[in-house]
Amino acid sequence: MKRLRYVVMKTKKIWGLALIIVAASTLASCSIVRGYRADGKSGPDIYSFEHHVHDTIDNGTFPFRFPYAKQQAIWIDTLHFFNQGKHYKNTTLQEAVTGKTDTQGVLVIQNDSIIYEKYWGDISADRMATVFSVSKSITSLLCGIAVDEGCIKNVDDAVTDYLPELKKRDPMWQRLTIRHLLNMQSGLDFDDTYSLRLKHFKRLNAMAKLNYGHNMMKQIRGLKFRCEPGKEYC
Repeated sequence: MKRLRYVVMKTKKIWGLALIIVAASTLASCSIVRGYRADGKSGPDIYSFEHHVHDTIDNGTFPFRFPYAKQQAIWIDTLHFFNQGKHYKNTTLQEAVTGKTDTQGVLVIQNDSIIYEKYWGDISADRMATVFSVSKSITSLLCGIAVDEGCIKNVDDAVTDYLPELKKRDPMWQRLTIRHLLNMQSGLDFDDTYSLRLKHFKRLNAMAKLNYGHNMMKQIRGLKFRCEPGKEYC
């Protein structure tokens, strides 16, 4: 009887250890843990791309650069803010943004030429940084160029015209147009969530997969619709 009890207890310990190993292995492959290990608890920052080279698109042979204007607006350095309350009284532009915002540079372009450029902190003219939501404007610009060059027929085309594999999913995909995506009116059930609260875990995991996952198309195929495309801005 004692031996039987010993065998049962030993078996439980082995199974317990096996479960811990499986759980640890699962967590190690989890996108949230992968993101935490890569970028810490605050998530991706402006320089995260420096250790995520796979997210970087190489420059073309002749990348476009704005030229510098002959006459530079150096007077901006002597510009002071007055009558803006105690925080901005007699304050230069750099003093106004330093310490009160995360701004590390100012670039002014007029008539397609750079008339003022100044950086401070960690950033410089030659250091590339993540642009985050500026990508939305760049994507819109690229879509316009694609229409102009005939790669996209019309922004009112259904996305399934270009991603036919989505036709096998929810019929709503065939009602989703490129314009809906550009206007942030897709109707897809997806939120930009970074909360660590347990009730938000599912949405946080989805965001982590988007940033640190290995198969974005698989994630997109699995998305559900919150409402009909074009009805809700999100």
